[in-house]
Amino acid sequence: ARPYARELLATVALLHAHKKDYTHPFTRAVSSPRRQALLVVSADKGLCGGYNSFLAKRVNRFLEEENQEVDLFFIGKKVKEILPRSLGGKLYTFESKVPTQKDIRGIVHELGNFFYEKKVDAITVAYNKFVSALNFTPTLQRLLPLNLEIQEGQSTGNFLYDTPPTTLLENLIPEVFSCTLRLCLLNSWASEHGARMTAMDSAVSNCKEAIREKTIKMNNLRQAAITTELIEVVSGAESLSA
Repeated sequence: ARPYARELLATVALLHAHKKDYTHPFTRAVSSPRRQALLVVSADKGLCGGYNSFLAKRVNRFLEEENQEVDLFFIGKKVKEILPRSLGGKLYTFESKVPTQKDIRGIVHELGNFFYEKKVDAITVAYNKFVSALNFTPTLQRLLPLNLEIQEGQSTGNFLYDTPPTTLLENLIPEVFSCTLRLCLLNSWASEHGARMTAMDSAVSNCKEAIREKTIKMNNLRQAAITTELIEVVSGAESLSA
């Protein structure tokens, strides 16, 4: 998903650079934002190490540093339970354990309308970015407004378009928003699986170590009891022979 999202953004940015006179609601930037929406993606269950707690700390620090009102939305309930209840926020629930593409489109549509109707000036997502099966990074990423600046080293040659560029931009810019959110969700789910696997492996190792220590202690106690009994038998025999 990462290569697709990267190339889609680069393609749309290039197209937007050729039509600088075109403006889309999702590229609207406010110089002094007053209110924004924050979507927090976490797990529904624990037993996954610091997956939820690290993200909750990152979100809490973000809320303390922001000088604007923040509307909270949650996918997964654990971080919502960790944060102060006074913050409130909407929790998305789904019929299946993992949101379907239809569920994701519903979230994209709702958050997109919040921004389109100017109820919020920005939309940010908080999630755990997948690094490896053993490592993840609590991350905050801006979803809207979209940054369609040409990346350094990207070619800006001339192109001919079969479909009018404005029509392409009108359809592809919302797709960039949707694709970026889906990539964040995939990162979060991959990180959760890795964290849960690591936590369970650590728990198994700890249990094996505890069993080993208890076995050694039990053997020592049994040996001490046998030694005591032998000493009592020998002492008794010696006293009778005397």
